[in-house]
Amino acid sequence: MLWHSRLAESQRADQVVLVDEQAGALRGFACAYLEADPEWGCLLDNLHVVPDLKGKGLGRQLMTAVVEQVWRSNPCGRLHLWAYEQNLQARRFYERLGGALTLRHAELAPDGNQVNAVRYCWSDLSGLAERFTTT
Repeated sequence: MLWHSRLAESQRADQVVLVDEQAGALRGFACAYLEADPEWGCLLDNLHVVPDLKGKGLGRQLMTAVVEQVWRSNPCGRLHLWAYEQNLQARRFYERLGGALTLRHAELAPDGNQVNAVRYCWSDLSGLAERFTTT
C-alpha cells in the first residue's frame, strides 16, 4: 500500500521513480531523491526486484539508471542508501558495487520493531559506473 500511494501521488521535484515492467507485470523499481542530503547526496530510497529476477542484472540496470539521473543533476554528486543490517543479499549487492559502509544505527521498522540499519555511500559515481561494466 505504501508504494501504491507513493507512486500515485505527485512527485517531489527532485524525486526519480523508475519502473521496469514487461508484458504488464512489474519486475522491479527504484525511487531516489536527487537532493536528499547536502553531505551524502542522492538518497536511493528503494530498489526492489521481484524475487524470481534477482541475480539476472535488473538491479544493476536500475542502479545504472539512478546513477545517470544523479549525473544529469550533479556531475560531482554522491549517492547513498540505507539497508537493514540483516538483509545480507542486498548488502552483498551494494558491496560488490563498491558501496562503502559509513554508519550503522538502530531505527524503528514499519512494523514497529527496532532494527539495525546501515548506510552505504558512493562518493565517486564514475567508479560505480565502471563496476557496472566489469562486475
